[in-house]
Amino acid sequence: MSIVLIPIDGELLMKLSDGDKVDNSNGKKRATLIHFVCDKNNKVKNVNSLISFNICQGLNFLDEIDSLFLFSWYSKAACGSSAGSLSGWSIFFILFFTGIGIYLLGGILYNRNNGRRGLEQIPNLDFWKRLCTVSFK
Repeated sequence: MSIVLIPIDGELLMKLSDGDKVDNSNGKKRATLIHFVCDKNNKVKNVNSLISFNICQGLNFLDEIDSLFLFSWYSKAACGSSAGSLSGWSIFFILFFTGIGIYLLGGILYNRNNGRRGLEQIPNLDFWKRLCTVSFK
């Protein structure tokens, strides 16, 4: 069996191919095509069609055309995430560690430019040494 994911206009199709051989079809094999549809409210939708029926929550069988089975699957998971989905704590930690990185890199470059080498390059080295000895006593 082979699985192929096909993104189309922000939606996703999944094709499952190389299934069982179809009787009397000269070696033709069954395949399945599932169309994932965004459903932000997580309401089960049934397609208005005489041949469609709901298999499980959000999954609808649409049709079978020449050994290709067509399904649609309505799900909140198909919506993906938006760019503004970071929490306040995520933003805080990103900015905090970015600030520490800039502080260390800038301080090291400044101290290196002023002739310091080795551990002397670390900005405010005496402060960090005292902080470590106080916290471990």
